[in-house]
Amino acid sequence: MFHRGFLIGFLAADCMFLVIHAVFGLLTMRGVVEVWPDFFNVDRDWGGGEIFSYIKWALTIGAVVACFMKSRKPIFLGLGGLFLICLLDDSIGLHERGTLWLVDEFTIYRYFGAMQGVVGELIAWASLGIPAVACLGAGWWMSNSRDRRLILPGLMFFAGVVVSAVGMDVIHSSLPDRSLAAGLVGMLEEGGEMIFLSLLLAFVWGLLRRVDDLQEQAI
Repeated sequence: MFHRGFLIGFLAADCMFLVIHAVFGLLTMRGVVEVWPDFFNVDRDWGGGEIFSYIKWALTIGAVVACFMKSRKPIFLGLGGLFLICLLDDSIGLHERGTLWLVDEFTIYRYFGAMQGVVGELIAWASLGIPAVACLGAGWWMSNSRDRRLILPGLMFFAGVVVSAVGMDVIHSSLPDRSLAAGLVGMLEEGGEMIFLSLLLAFVWGLLRRVDDLQEQAI
C-alpha cells in the first residue's frame, strides 16, 4: 500500500525534526540557551520542519497529478485541487491572514472577547474548507465506487492531518504563550500533521506505482 522508501525516509526525518524541537524547547525553558533558531522550531513558518512539509505537499500533489495523467480518473484531479489548497494555506498562511483580517475588519471582540482569535480562526478554516470540499466532492461525484474505495486510506491519513492542524491548532491558540501546556499541544499539533502527511505521501506514491496494474485489472 505504501511506497516503502518514502515511508521510512520521511517518518525518520519527521522524528529527527521533532526530537530537535523538543530538545531546544526544553533547553530554552531551563534557560540553558537564549536563542532558539527558527529553523529548528517546527512551529515556525518557513522553519526546517515547515519547509519539509511544503516539500511533502508538493510531492503528494505531483503524485496525484501523475495518477490522473496515467488513469484519467477524476478522483485524482479532485485530490490534486484539495492538496493544492492545503499547500497554499501551509506555505503562505491563508487561514492566519484570514483570521487577522476578520479580527481587524469586524467587531469580533465585542461578541467573543478574548476568544476572538479562536473564533476568527474557525471562520477562516471554514472558508478554506468550502473550495477544498468542492474539489474533493467534484472528483468523488464523477468517480465510480471502485475508485472511491481506492483512495479511502489516503482520505483517512488526510483526516489525521486536518485534525492535527485544525483541532490542535484551536486548542493551542487558546493556551498561554510559552507555557508548558502550549508547548506540549504544539508538539502534538505539528507532530501529528507531519506524521500523517508522511503517511499520505507514502500512500499516494505507492498508489502511483500500482496505477497501471489497476488499469489492467479494470479492463
